[in-house]
Parts: sequence; structure tokens; C-alpha cells
Amino acid sequence: GRPWLWRRLLHHFHMVVGPIALFVSGKVPKTRLHADVGESFVFHTEGHKRWRFFPAEMSPLLRPTTMVRTVGFLAGVDVWKPDFEAEPYLRLLRGWEVLTDP
Repeated sequence: GRPWLWRRLLHHFHMVVGPIALFVSGKVPKTRLHADVGESFVFHTEGHKRWRFFPAEMSPLLRPTTMVRTVGFLAGVDVWKPDFEAEPYLRLLRGWEVLTDP
């Protein structure tokens, strides 16, 4: 691939519209668990989407692994298929699950 091309396109996009991020998913979207700081807006056009939200105080249990430009983090656990034997503390997670349709 050409990661420099994507970075260049994003740079020009941000120069035109400001500090906005746009994510477009395919037919079977799946995103690693992550945290975003700030507001988000979802424009959902087709299919179903399943979300899991956790309050900020649950962040340490999600084992943050990578900071993303200081605006969030990628989590080190899979909340869709948690391994309670290897990581029993995941039983302490409290959050919300939301299903959306267009």
C-alpha cells in the first residue's frame, strides 16, 4: 500500500474542512474498540449497527494500548468475545449496548 498517500489526502481534507474525521464502512463493518474524545455524529444509511459504550471510568479495564494523536485510544481487549478466564476483571465492565437501524 501507499500510506503516505492516505496521510496526504487526510492533510488536505483537514486543511479544507478543519479538524473533522470521516469514517466510511463497508458491508460488514467492524472497528476495534476505541475511545474518541469529543463529539461524534453518525449518518447511518443501511443495515444494522451494534455499539457498545463504556463510561470514561471504565477505561483502565479496557487496557488502552495505543494513543491516537492524543484524541483517543485503541483498547487491548475484545468486548465482543471477552476471555473471562484470562482476564476475569472484564466482568467488572459496565456499559450500554445499542442497536441501530437507518
